[in-house]
Amino acid sequence: MIFIGCYCEESKKDYLFKITDGHISISASTFQEAVLDGLAKNNYTPDYIVNLPAIGSFPKRCKKLYVKGGSFEYKSGKGYNCSFINLTYFKRFFCEWSIRAQLKQIIKKIEKQEDIVILSYSLMFPLLSPIVKIKKKYTDRKIKVVTIVPDMPEFIDHPKYVGSLYRLSTYIDGFVLLTEQMAEKLNVKKRPYEVMEGPYRCNQTEKPTPLTNRQKAFFYSGTLDAWYGVIQLLEAFTQVRNTSYKLWICGSGTPQEIEDINKYVRKDSRIEYLGILKRDEVVDLQKKASFLVNPRNCSREFTKYSFPSKTMEYLASGTPTLMFPLPGAPREYFDYVVLFDEKEPHTIKEIIEKVISSDYSIYEDLGRKAQRFIFDNKTSEKQTKKIIKVIESVRGRRYGEQ
Repeated sequence: MIFIGCYCEESKKDYLFKITDGHISISASTFQEAVLDGLAKNNYTPDYIVNLPAIGSFPKRCKKLYVKGGSFEYKSGKGYNCSFINLTYFKRFFCEWSIRAQLKQIIKKIEKQEDIVILSYSLMFPLLSPIVKIKKKYTDRKIKVVTIVPDMPEFIDHPKYVGSLYRLSTYIDGFVLLTEQMAEKLNVKKRPYEVMEGPYRCNQTEKPTPLTNRQKAFFYSGTLDAWYGVIQLLEAFTQVRNTSYKLWICGSGTPQEIEDINKYVRKDSRIEYLGILKRDEVVDLQKKASFLVNPRNCSREFTKYSFPSKTMEYLASGTPTLMFPLPGAPREYFDYVVLFDEKEPHTIKEIIEKVISSDYSIYEDLGRKAQRFIFDNKTSEKQTKKIIKVIESVRGRRYGEQ
């Protein structure tokens, strides 16, 4: 099996964080690391990994025009971080070429009688296009493609490439989808698929932070794009009458998005923008805050085809979570969070004031139950069994058969 991904591989993390000033896709990297962790725990480690680091382009979001790759090892598998010229617009073509070159080398090493499964992450053009070209080139090989789909093409790529991505998706043999609604949109039909909203890579010894060690703060971590409700959250918080709680915001965005955040920081001393933080720093703050907030509301079309990975991370922290009942999220999650009214987005302010004025022990108990729910049901080991089931299906076997 070959895994094609776009995460920040361990040996390159510090280097990538340095050359991008933190402009890396933490959520995508965390997701893929959890997938690999879960596969390994199920004794299903990929034989080969071809990886394209998920970083911003030169010159605005990366200091390096040329990003050098290199080999690495993951468990029993062999991996390669692709090298590429990181220039805006042209980057996609250099990335595609680099992945295709690595795939060719790997396929030559595999015995002709062996079947080949390529497990890929995302429908992004630089990842999917070389996979399809390899599949079409080596028609004498038994190549099957299974793709994990975290986002629909129209929400991750330039409009002129969307049609091409849907056409390329017809060459995929099996899917792992974040939401059930994706199946119809991708015209999956009779091809095997499973819905897996995400795997959580957890330490089973984790415990919720005691009340005495928490700070009076609401915390949002993630993209600063207004689409995700950040401005709506900021506007609501400025109207909250209680002055003892703070609002912490961290994450990456464009210079304009960051300036929009800082306008609220200057306006209200309770609001703090903490910049771009490393994952371990984010996790630490999630456990120190009193409440975590996901302000993404239900008004936009893309919410049917997405499951915010922060939902799983928030619940796993043991800290009470406030969010909207997003249409792409399984309803079972709603038993473990405080819900905003999907028909009344302006109720963010009312809900924040309600939880502040209530007995915190109620929400502390909810946070404990939420963490237990994730640890019992959504670990990487359990969730990746769904991926394995799809892989075995495209191979013509039932999961568990030898």
